[in-house]
Amino acid sequence: MKILLLLNPSKRWKPSVEETLVAQIQRAGHEPLLRWVDRAAAHDTERWIQEGLHQGIRRFGVVGGDGTMNRVINVLAHQGALSTAEVGLIPAGSCNDFARVLGLSPRTWSEAVRRLCRVGTALYDLGVVNGQYFLNNAGVGRRYLSPAHRRKTPIETLLEFQPIPLEARWDHSSFKGAFFMLLACNAPYFSGGLHFSEAPDPTDGRLHIYGVPPAWKWQLALRLTAGRWGRPLQHPATFHAETVQFEVRAETSLWPQADGEPPPPRSTTAVTFRIAPEKLRVCR
Repeated sequence: MKILLLLNPSKRWKPSVEETLVAQIQRAGHEPLLRWVDRAAAHDTERWIQEGLHQGIRRFGVVGGDGTMNRVINVLAHQGALSTAEVGLIPAGSCNDFARVLGLSPRTWSEAVRRLCRVGTALYDLGVVNGQYFLNNAGVGRRYLSPAHRRKTPIETLLEFQPIPLEARWDHSSFKGAFFMLLACNAPYFSGGLHFSEAPDPTDGRLHIYGVPPAWKWQLALRLTAGRWGRPLQHPATFHAETVQFEVRAETSLWPQADGEPPPPRSTTAVTFRIAPEKLRVCR
């Protein structure tokens, strides 16, 4: 079986690592095809995946993190290939939040490659925010920064938040309030293991919505610091809802963000988070 490997070039790979990866896949009886994904090139991921699909390849190995995984998922979705494509994750990113769900980490490459080479997949839910697919989470609260800007740390980001008045609707409920941040979670983790709760399950067909109300910035910083030690960020004042679709309206500009990828350059005042009808087939 041919396996198309999509590698994140932001990592400084040692030749021995690449050789070991190829050798392990070949020992399993498969043919690896390596392609470097240039994140600065808007259509690079699309080009390689289209090439693979045209060759009849159905198994893709993502050697990277949540951002690379997000791009692969969106290309597969736009190509109408989610029903047949199989994706294996080899964690090599900055956060590796979905890898945590799978019980993988950059220290468990051999196990990740074994799963990539085995027969069989598990189905995982996907979310959609304004047409953009996400696997872990999507949210609003951050403002647009051009690609030339340095990516800010979670603490820097939280300290810049300003209250956003929102009106939300879901199921037969509605809510009006101001939030620093609103996050729709398909899976529990974000920003390198932070989580409001471990309740979000990417196999139950539901989204968990968390809203961070305005508070003293030092309180948010302390809570975030505690989160780095594994403590949940959920607080008695945190808004929480569980649903399949959550609609948000605001009078000010919103920049919806998916799986930690940069927000779009064009803002909106209406955002819809929902569970996608498609599933992601993940090698197990």
